[in-house]
Amino acid sequence: MIKDFRSLFEEESTPEIISEVDSIQTRLKKSRAMRKNRSKIAFARKKASKRKILDPKKLMKRAQKQARSKVASRILKGKSKADLGMGQKRALEKILDKKTKAISRLAKKMLKVVRQKEMSKGKKAPLEKVITK
Repeated sequence: MIKDFRSLFEEESTPEIISEVDSIQTRLKKSRAMRKNRSKIAFARKKASKRKILDPKKLMKRAQKQARSKVASRILKGKSKADLGMGQKRALEKILDKKTKAISRLAKKMLKVVRQKEMSKGKKAPLEKVITK
Protein backbone atom coordinates (compact mmCIF):
# COMPACT_ATOMS: atom_id res chain seq x y z
CA MET A 1 0.00 0.00 0.00
CA ILE A 2 1.39 3.38 -1.00
CA LYS A 3 1.25 5.99 1.74
CA ASP A 4 0.57 9.63 1.00
CA PHE A 5 2.37 12.43 2.80
CA ARG A 6 -0.40 13.15 5.29
CA SER A 7 -0.76 9.57 6.51
CA LEU A 8 3.02 9.26 6.80
CA PHE A 9 3.15 12.48 8.83
CA GLU A 10 0.31 11.38 11.11
CA GLU A 11 2.03 8.05 11.71
CA GLU A 12 5.28 9.80 12.68
CA SER A 13 3.87 12.64 14.77
CA THR A 14 1.47 10.68 16.97
CA PRO A 15 3.61 8.49 19.17
CA GLU A 16 1.56 6.28 21.44
CA ILE A 17 2.55 4.62 24.65
CA ILE A 18 3.50 1.07 23.87
CA SER A 19 1.23 -1.28 25.76
CA GLU A 20 2.53 -4.46 24.17
CA VAL A 21 6.12 -5.43 23.49
CA ASP A 22 6.79 -6.23 19.83
CA SER A 23 8.15 -9.62 18.88
CA ILE A 24 11.52 -9.94 17.16
CA GLN A 25 9.82 -10.66 13.82
CA THR A 26 7.68 -7.53 14.18
CA ARG A 27 10.72 -5.43 15.01
CA LEU A 28 12.55 -6.74 11.93
CA LYS A 29 9.51 -6.04 9.76
CA LYS A 30 9.27 -2.47 11.10
CA SER A 31 13.00 -2.03 10.53
CA ARG A 32 12.67 -3.03 6.87
CA ALA A 33 9.65 -0.74 6.40
CA MET A 34 11.48 2.21 7.96
CA ARG A 35 14.56 1.59 5.83
CA LYS A 36 12.42 1.39 2.69
CA ASN A 37 10.59 4.66 3.44
CA ARG A 38 13.47 6.56 5.06
CA SER A 39 13.54 9.38 2.49
CA LYS A 40 9.79 9.93 2.75
CA ILE A 41 9.99 9.87 6.53
CA ALA A 42 12.91 12.32 6.57
CA PHE A 43 10.99 14.70 4.30
CA ALA A 44 7.85 14.44 6.43
CA ARG A 45 9.85 15.01 9.62
CA LYS A 46 11.57 18.09 8.14
CA LYS A 47 8.26 19.58 7.02
CA ALA A 48 6.58 18.78 10.34
CA SER A 49 9.40 20.38 12.33
CA LYS A 50 8.39 23.79 10.96
CA ARG A 51 4.74 23.41 11.95
CA LYS A 52 3.58 24.48 15.41
CA ILE A 53 1.46 22.05 17.40
CA LEU A 54 -0.78 23.75 19.94
CA ASP A 55 -3.20 20.89 20.58
CA PRO A 56 -2.90 19.94 24.29
CA LYS A 57 -3.31 16.21 23.59
CA LYS A 58 -0.49 16.19 21.03
CA LEU A 59 1.74 18.25 23.31
CA MET A 60 1.09 15.79 26.13
CA LYS A 61 1.93 12.84 23.86
CA ARG A 62 5.17 14.56 22.89
CA ALA A 63 6.02 15.22 26.55
CA GLN A 64 5.17 11.59 27.33
CA LYS A 65 7.57 10.36 24.64
CA GLN A 66 10.36 12.64 25.86
CA ALA A 67 9.80 11.53 29.45
CA ARG A 68 9.90 7.87 28.38
CA SER A 69 13.21 8.38 26.56
CA LYS A 70 14.62 10.27 29.55
CA VAL A 71 13.76 7.40 31.92
CA ALA A 72 15.21 4.94 29.40
CA SER A 73 18.48 6.89 29.27
CA ARG A 74 18.65 6.80 33.08
CA ILE A 75 18.16 3.03 33.05
CA LEU A 76 20.78 2.56 30.32
CA LYS A 77 23.31 4.72 32.21
CA GLY A 78 24.96 6.35 29.21
CA LYS A 79 24.59 3.49 26.73
CA SER A 80 22.84 4.14 23.46
CA LYS A 81 19.54 2.38 22.79
CA ALA A 82 20.73 1.74 19.23
CA ASP A 83 23.64 -0.34 20.55
CA LEU A 84 21.33 -2.74 22.38
CA GLY A 85 20.35 -6.12 20.98
CA MET A 86 16.77 -7.19 20.30
CA GLY A 87 16.37 -8.98 23.62
CA GLN A 88 17.81 -6.09 25.57
CA LYS A 89 15.43 -3.67 23.87
CA ARG A 90 12.47 -5.90 24.75
CA ALA A 91 13.65 -6.06 28.37
CA LEU A 92 13.99 -2.27 28.43
CA GLU A 93 10.45 -1.86 27.08
CA LYS A 94 9.11 -4.16 29.81
CA ILE A 95 10.90 -2.14 32.48
CA LEU A 96 9.52 1.11 31.02
CA ASP A 97 5.99 -0.34 30.96
CA LYS A 98 6.27 -0.95 34.71
CA LYS A 99 7.28 2.69 35.27
CA THR A 100 4.24 4.29 33.61
CA LYS A 101 3.27 6.30 36.72
CA ALA A 102 6.73 7.83 37.05
CA ILE A 103 6.83 8.55 33.31
CA SER A 104 3.43 10.28 33.38
CA ARG A 105 4.48 12.41 36.39
CA LEU A 106 7.67 13.41 34.58
CA ALA A 107 5.69 14.15 31.40
CA LYS A 108 3.39 16.46 33.33
CA LYS A 109 6.43 18.40 34.57
CA MET A 110 7.98 18.48 31.08
CA LEU A 111 4.79 19.73 29.42
CA LYS A 112 5.65 23.36 30.15
CA VAL A 113 9.06 23.04 28.46
CA VAL A 114 7.56 21.22 25.47
CA ARG A 115 4.94 23.98 25.04
CA GLN A 116 7.64 26.67 25.20
CA LYS A 117 9.67 24.88 22.51
CA GLU A 118 6.60 24.71 20.29
CA MET A 119 5.85 28.40 20.74
CA SER A 120 9.40 29.39 19.83
CA LYS A 121 9.46 27.22 16.69
CA GLY A 122 8.81 29.88 14.06
CA LYS A 123 10.92 32.59 15.67
CA LYS A 124 14.44 33.26 14.51
CA ALA A 125 17.24 32.31 16.88
CA PRO A 126 19.02 35.32 18.40
CA LEU A 127 22.29 36.18 16.71
CA GLU A 128 25.33 35.14 18.67
CA LYS A 129 27.61 37.95 19.66
CA VAL A 130 30.87 37.87 17.80
CA ILE A 131 33.79 38.52 20.10
CA THR A 132 36.71 40.26 18.44
CA LYS A 133 40.11 40.72 19.95
